[in-house]
Amino acid sequence: DRKQEFLIIARKAIINQAALVINQSKSNSELQKQYDKLSKTNLSKASSSERINFQKHKLLIATKLKDMSEVIIAATLLLKEKDLKTSERRDANQQLVWAHEMNLDFKSAIAVLKRMDPVKGQEDDHMLKLAVLTELAGLNSTSYYEKFLKISNDKQKKQDVALTLVKLAKNPTTAFNKYKKYLVRSNKYAVAGLYAYDHKKTKSLKRDILNNTKHNTFEAQLLLREDQIKDISNLASRLSRHKISSTSKRMKSSINDRIKMIGDMEKLAARAIQQKDFTLQFLSLSVISIENDRLAQDILRLPQPKGLTKEMKKQYQDLLGQQTEPYMAKAKSVKKKIDELWDDKEQSNFKDVMDLANQPTQPGYKVAEEELFSVTRMAKKLKYSISDLAQKQPKRQKLSQELISLKTKVKKNPYDSSYLEKIRDIESKLGRGSMVAYIDARLTKLKSTGGQN
Repeated sequence: DRKQEFLIIARKAIINQAALVINQSKSNSELQKQYDKLSKTNLSKASSSERINFQKHKLLIATKLKDMSEVIIAATLLLKEKDLKTSERRDANQQLVWAHEMNLDFKSAIAVLKRMDPVKGQEDDHMLKLAVLTELAGLNSTSYYEKFLKISNDKQKKQDVALTLVKLAKNPTTAFNKYKKYLVRSNKYAVAGLYAYDHKKTKSLKRDILNNTKHNTFEAQLLLREDQIKDISNLASRLSRHKISSTSKRMKSSINDRIKMIGDMEKLAARAIQQKDFTLQFLSLSVISIENDRLAQDILRLPQPKGLTKEMKKQYQDLLGQQTEPYMAKAKSVKKKIDELWDDKEQSNFKDVMDLANQPTQPGYKVAEEELFSVTRMAKKLKYSISDLAQKQPKRQKLSQELISLKTKVKKNPYDSSYLEKIRDIESKLGRGSMVAYIDARLTKLKSTGGQN
């Protein structure tokens, strides 16, 4: 049939022209023109190999145009061809997964990935991809992550997955005990342990975490400081309850008792200064300043001995003044040190504690929140402004609404890194580590390859 021969030649010419444009054209308008020509070509009488060739070229052009909607259409049409080779089918499916990911449509990406057979020897990577996409879609990914742990030999990835499973668990304590074997001798042990500790505080769990963690890490310091804060608080309570006896027999010994307790607090302060720890210094030194001042005031208020003349009373008051002067001087000098500490708190390790106390989804949040509360309560006693300690994180509902808007913009322009960076910032504030890691990887790919699959 001459007509069919002519149509075959015409279709071949269109394909050849498409190949030329794909390889040589730098103009999007030329690519779009060629894509439209491919799309309008009647393939009803074309052979299977021709149809496959057309859809493959359409897929290539749609990819170069960075048009995810057309990538999805072309890949879907290509996958309908029964004569597609196994390798070609895999490539088309991978393009489809990639396009759905670029649109942040993780549920559609999962549906495609589920129907794909994993490459031999890469079963663990296939399972991990399923797990990550399922988590990003907001679905239960536990079963996929657990399957990955069973089949993978990659120690580093297994540690990351074990940590993720603890983070996602409804009962982090149970999950930590189940998966901690994968985290031994890893800095992630303490991170996972803090998720469990925030869920349920026990001495045995804290001991377990500290026994398997280097003590110079932020996580270990957070836990160690918790006990030291408790020591300071307990001693401060004893001091605040202590009263000097007004009877001549007990007066001297009760003053000495108070002085001894202040001395014990000074030992705690000395250790805090050696550790260069803001919280411990601030709390212990504050108690020392407050209690030295209170000791001086309590001594000055002691009842005068009976039978004193007016002149003797004055001499007695002068004597008390001389006796209390060292305590008042100590209170003032220590207060000066506390003022300096407070002014420099943003440059200390306390800044990390403040940041963590404002992130409810992060490990150690509750421990940091309690530490912040202790510092805030003491700051109020000393009449410091605490406005900069207030929670500054925007409300989750508002952030979630911003995300919906940004994701719509990404779908329209998946190569605009500014939208991705804004999404990353919000996801970080919401504590969604997996999404942050995913966006980071995507931004890196955008910079290095332009985001091409």
